[in-house]
Amino acid sequence: MSDRSPDRLKVWSDAAALSMQKWQASAAHTIVLDPPPSGIKIQDCATALSSPIDCASSIISTYTNLVTAVDAVAPDGTTHVEVSPWFCSEEGVCPAFIGDTIVLADGGHLTADMSRELVPLMSEAFAPALTH
Repeated sequence: MSDRSPDRLKVWSDAAALSMQKWQASAAHTIVLDPPPSGIKIQDCATALSSPIDCASSIISTYTNLVTAVDAVAPDGTTHVEVSPWFCSEEGVCPAFIGDTIVLADGGHLTADMSRELVPLMSEAFAPALTH
């Protein structure tokens, strides 16, 4: 990001806080789910000579800053679900495949198969918020 990154993060944080306050006003409980960390387009890295590790990516600081900003602005009663552990190692390495499943379709959006694989994790993450 450019030198204006802190300004953009502030604008984004303010907008996120306003959105969460509006959601909370109309719902018993608000759940905020992070997007998956962005990655490499599988089409750009998969070749006849590559291996799965060639398509792995790393969590970038922009993503970490956005996750931290959500925590900072989330009003009481909001459940923030950080999803990077679902996709990346503790060291911040995010493989293009989890098991036999391709994670990202285009570097930013989950594949349909990966979305289905997440149902148990999402159910577990949402359960405490849904019992309030």
